[in-house]
Parts: sequence; C-alpha cells; structure tokens
Amino acid sequence: VTFEVLGLPSVTTTLFCIGSSTNIRQVARVSEFVTCTYVVKDSIGNSIKATADDFPRPITVGATNVGNVSAIGGGTFMEVAMIAPNHISSAFSVTGVVLDPVANN
Repeated sequence: VTFEVLGLPSVTTTLFCIGSSTNIRQVARVSEFVTCTYVVKDSIGNSIKATADDFPRPITVGATNVGNVSAIGGGTFMEVAMIAPNHISSAFSVTGVVLDPVANN
C-alpha cells in the first residue's frame, strides 16, 4: 500500500475571493457568484498539500449558499463558493478557518 503524505496546514494559509463578473480580488457585485480560494501553507509559509477536511466552511457575513470546501490542484489549493449579498453596500466578509489536524485526531 502506498500513501501520499500531506502537510499540516496553518494560519499562514492565505485566502482570496473573486467575483465571477468582476474577476478582481475582494470585489463582488450584488447577488453574484463568488469563489474563494485558500493557498495552503505550512507554519513557515511553504506551499503544501492538505485535505479539504482541514478546512471547514468559512465564517461569512452576508453570504448565502455557502458551499463545502473542496480540494483543487491536488490539495495545494482549497476552494469554496457562495453568493454575494443582494443589496449594494451590504456587509460581506469571509474569514477562513483552518483546523489543526494534529489536535483533531
């Protein structure tokens, strides 16, 4: 049996979000589909592979239809989709959550 050994993601992991029509980071139009991407990193900032189980749904304000986090790029990135608020100037924020895989065993 062969295993792939994954890293331990940490709070150095970065998160950015892009609206589907603007294609600009941290900008979304009302009711638009927004994709947020985690760039998975270890405690010293190196890019690593992880599993989507290390990333629960983010904490959001104003978002609806927040999906589950899924691994892309072989686990070096995680992605989650949602819908932006339906009113201009509504509060809208996304805060990523990274579990400590060692503490959760």
